Amino acid sequence: MSKIPDNIIEQVKNNNRAAQKQLYYLSKNYLKSVALRYCATTQDARDVVQETYLKIFKSIKSFDKNKGSFKAWSTRILINESYTILRKKANLESYTYQTKIHHSIQEFNFDKITIDEVREIMNKLKEDHKLVINMYFFEQYSYREMSEILEIKESTIRSKVTRAKAELLKFWTDYNNVNYEY
Repeated sequence: MSKIPDNIIEQVKNNNRAAQKQLYYLSKNYLKSVALRYCATTQDARDVVQETYLKIFKSIKSFDKNKGSFKAWSTRILINESYTILRKKANLESYTYQTKIHHSIQEFNFDKITIDEVREIMNKLKEDHKLVINMYFFEQYSYREMSEILEIKESTIRSKVTRAKAELLKFWTDYNNVNYEY
């Protein structure tokens, strides 16, 4: 998403419908692509994007360009909406214990992985694992930031990321019929 002009955001803050439409068209492709990474189905992604825009327009007055970009602010709203829908659908349980999984990965060429292969494998993950993998690898949130966004203890986030990595590795090895050591 390119930088949203300040005048559009100011007009949206004043409930200008034309500015809302412009904001939507300037940001929709980016938010849709992020939602597709977090959601198992296209319909869920559409629902998340719709709810995200409702929240954006409802709370736009709280957006402060001095605290961060519109892109970061709207992405955080989208991630929160993804998690809300995920909780409603799956009634996630919090994991309160740590597990240690040690594994070594044989070398392989990441350059040969296609986007479709990544999507296919990601869609096999448990919903809560898919959520933390997206936040950790693609959005590059720290454990602390993930903990704040998801309102879960940081130790629980670390545990979820560890389990999610193990599940991702399992699906990757199954997908490629390759044996990696655990």
